[in-house]
Amino acid sequence: MNKRMRRVISLALVLLMAVSLLTACGSESTSTHSTDNTTTDTSADTKADSGKKIAVKIAHAGTEDSLMHKAWVVAADYMEANGNFECTIYPNGTLGSDVDLAQAVQSGDIQMSACSTSNLTSFNQNLEVFSLPFAFPNEETAYAVLDGDFGTKMLDSMESACGLKGLGYFESCTYRELSSNKEVHTPADLKGMKVRVMQSNLHIAIWESLGAIPSAIAFGELYTALSQGTVDAQDNPLELVISQKFYEVQKYITLTNHIFQVGMATCNPAWFNSLSAEDQQVVLDAIRAGVEFQRQEAAAQKENYITTLENDGLTVTVLTDDELAQFQALMGSAEDVIAANVGADLVNELKDAIEAAA
Repeated sequence: MNKRMRRVISLALVLLMAVSLLTACGSESTSTHSTDNTTTDTSADTKADSGKKIAVKIAHAGTEDSLMHKAWVVAADYMEANGNFECTIYPNGTLGSDVDLAQAVQSGDIQMSACSTSNLTSFNQNLEVFSLPFAFPNEETAYAVLDGDFGTKMLDSMESACGLKGLGYFESCTYRELSSNKEVHTPADLKGMKVRVMQSNLHIAIWESLGAIPSAIAFGELYTALSQGTVDAQDNPLELVISQKFYEVQKYITLTNHIFQVGMATCNPAWFNSLSAEDQQVVLDAIRAGVEFQRQEAAAQKENYITTLENDGLTVTVLTDDELAQFQALMGSAEDVIAANVGADLVNELKDAIEAAA
């Protein structure tokens, strides 16, 4: 059996075991590596010496119940099982916000992280193209685009644009929805409502176009902002509304499906280049295992998310075609903003890729 076939079989077995373990154990960490919720000195030696394990620090802003964390568990397990790695995961924004973590990856203080591409637009503005409202008709089309030539092009652009190596698309595998303390059916219901948005000028502009008052707040501070009334509403995939317990401080969910949540896993290029060719492939295969886990888990839990939120006391609103059309009409202006920022050619390239995949 050749080395490539062994790697494919190994990836499939690790993914199968990870899905079984994480499904059985719920929010518990089931990996052999460590999860650290404390701040730490991240300057430890991570040089890829052949005689010792390569220490890998992975950080993200999600809770240990989130798909983001569980996917990193899958990836870290794969790296430790198939390469010369010893991984430590820092969840809950322990080491900083998404932007802080991207900067830490740039500097080499940590080796790997992942977050929404919207939070990476200050590093590579071309990533704004993924925030095109109502662009992806369904999850399958989104996956095909991300796994295809366009997705590969965007990953490959990261190193020259901002000194981060794009590894793959870690995402919540579904759409952003609106949660609020007031029932929302049309943009008119948003007038004067304080809505938390990501640290992205584009997302600020999108919610301003709907009549809301957007406020850029770091993800790790969002629960507190909602509980204290700093903001009245926010938009995120339902998986995050549950894992972050936003349902404790919100009353309504409006299923807008306005933006497909695309996230990206990145690493420090110098660190990656210091690895052997075999260990580099292990890292890439590990990320792929994490992505596949996220997608499978999101598909399995899709219907359960709404039931869970309703059981937690939230009212879930499904928009009529006319109500949804009002959101689409106003958010459509975002395409002009994106085209001005990243170029009309890139927007059209994405739209062509979506049309080909749909």
